[in-house]
Amino acid sequence: MALAGWAVTLAAALAGVGLPPAPDWLPADTVAWVTVPDTRKFQAEWQELAVARWWRDPVMGPLRQHFLKAWEERVLRRAEQQWAVSWGELAGWLQGQWTVGVVCKGGADGDRRTNGVVMALEVGDRSERVRDELAKVRERWEVMGRSVRSETVRGVPVVVLSVPDGGWLEALSGALRSRAEPEQRADSERAPVDRGGAGSFLLALGLREQVLWLSDSLPLLEEVFAGLDGGPVRTLRQGQGVSAEDLAGLSGAMVFGWAAPARWLSAGAKQGEDGGDGEGDVVAAVERLAKAAGLASVRSMSMRVQSMAQGWSVDCRLDVPAGERTRLMRLVNFEGLEAMPPEWVPAGVLRFYRYRLQGRQVWSGLEEAAAAMGPVWGRVWSFLVETVQQAGRQRRDDFDLMRDVVNRLGDDWIYFEEAPRVPGWLGLERAPGLWLVGSGEATQLARAIAEVLAGAALRADALQEREFLGRTIYSVPMPFSGPPMEPGGEGERVHISASERYVGFARQPGILESWLRALSAPSRESLVTRPGWRETVAAAGGGRGWVGFEDYAGMMRHLMEALRSDPEGFGQARLPGPLGFRLQLHMAGEEWRPWLDPALVPPWEAWDGYVGTGWLCAQVDTETIRLRFTVTAGPRREGGPAGSAGGQSAVGGR
Repeated sequence: MALAGWAVTLAAALAGVGLPPAPDWLPADTVAWVTVPDTRKFQAEWQELAVARWWRDPVMGPLRQHFLKAWEERVLRRAEQQWAVSWGELAGWLQGQWTVGVVCKGGADGDRRTNGVVMALEVGDRSERVRDELAKVRERWEVMGRSVRSETVRGVPVVVLSVPDGGWLEALSGALRSRAEPEQRADSERAPVDRGGAGSFLLALGLREQVLWLSDSLPLLEEVFAGLDGGPVRTLRQGQGVSAEDLAGLSGAMVFGWAAPARWLSAGAKQGEDGGDGEGDVVAAVERLAKAAGLASVRSMSMRVQSMAQGWSVDCRLDVPAGERTRLMRLVNFEGLEAMPPEWVPAGVLRFYRYRLQGRQVWSGLEEAAAAMGPVWGRVWSFLVETVQQAGRQRRDDFDLMRDVVNRLGDDWIYFEEAPRVPGWLGLERAPGLWLVGSGEATQLARAIAEVLAGAALRADALQEREFLGRTIYSVPMPFSGPPMEPGGEGERVHISASERYVGFARQPGILESWLRALSAPSRESLVTRPGWRETVAAAGGGRGWVGFEDYAGMMRHLMEALRSDPEGFGQARLPGPLGFRLQLHMAGEEWRPWLDPALVPPWEAWDGYVGTGWLCAQVDTETIRLRFTVTAGPRREGGPAGSAGGQSAVGGR
């Protein structure tokens, strides 16, 4: 073991590098880590990405300065007051690897564990500046009346700070929790006294050679240093905790992350059963949720961010055998079936997703997850099932949820969304979208679902029917839709119809009717025929199981127009988010305006070439599930976007 440790150290020295790659120094019982292998490479590649070039564009200057002013006053300054550390200067120290790891050590009898966090920042030739800053940190904390002491870990001087608020997340959020401006805070608030009581946690900082180390555990720091010195410490690589594929993916990545949910959950399998303090209760609750989601069967999961010629991508890999994909893991166990857009999906959609999942499998996954969360959630699931059952029987005495709905669900799920048909925030929120569920008995399934929704409404006129192109369109009140938009008007309805293979659901009848027309006379311009569509999906290794597409340029154009025309509605608007989700700030104007001044937002022409599209693809085999998310910039245009300055703002590339 010692020989292996010396081999790692010698190999790093011969290679002319400072800190070895993260798997070569993190302990074998590390359960999660994130690394930027080379911050210099990261910064160089980041500067070439479209989002960074957009941020540097001169036309963005006023908006950029407005945002940075708020960032300085409301984040950096408060964090520096809380921690007595210049975070802006710290970011400038990075000269190589940046890694943070979480280590979980189980007790001898498996019923207790200790968690520790270790962080490494290569500072290169700025070591002396960092050493001086560490001395200043100690002086500042003493002046502020906070607990601080000096230790030595394997010959390395270490400053140990007693950080108030109880933990990493608590301390960070505590640094930002005050909503008052820094200048308005009293002197006593600027320098809270802490004597290292029970509500604090220890943070050790030390400079070893050209690496700044931070950890909340001195024993963990000593273990890492011992391994780097060639001691008998098993690392992640030596313990075979990281697969060869993940080790290969680490090379060339901008950012790489890895976690072992199964190891983390098994290390604390018995912890929390006997109750405990609030922190233990929270940990136990998180573990129950993770197990209910099926993460206990995931041996490892990794994430790799890398730049490409036309953008950037995120590759996620889940190591979980097919036979162990239970509970919510069933929802990503895609079938290896065609997932490209059918010919009737319009070319101009803003979003498209197609999932190939067995409906019965989805139902079983949700049922298993509810049962695994405990008796209360099991009863909630049973109550919901019985509620749906009774709603269906309001319309038909022999209604059976499993027979009439669940067992008729197929293996094809599609959603696409068209551009808003009216301007403003309401247009964004009500952009026409269509859900499609595959079924071998689509007509019967459409009728059964309409009966359930009509029965839930408890109104004689809830179910409305009409014929369109030889097919029946059902219209029923939408559950939980809220009051009518207009006084005396009718609440929102969902419209349902069926083809031979699909049941369609839409909030607006127009998009449902357009789909029914396209079934018999598809347009020549469909999504799948757009230039580069098939090639991009093929390059991502996709086309089966799950395919997604998002037109960020189209979304942002409508968003910018709404922001410029009605800035007051921004704080409460439901904004388009990733993967079809909606985001709502729930913020008053005085809360978000210090960050974003609508008057400084340039017209859409200044954004156009920097914003492109996003793609989602999946690959599933018997051992792994792979997901890839790719973002590409807009098309290159001569002269760059409007308002840009020459070649500095050239569009295209990344």
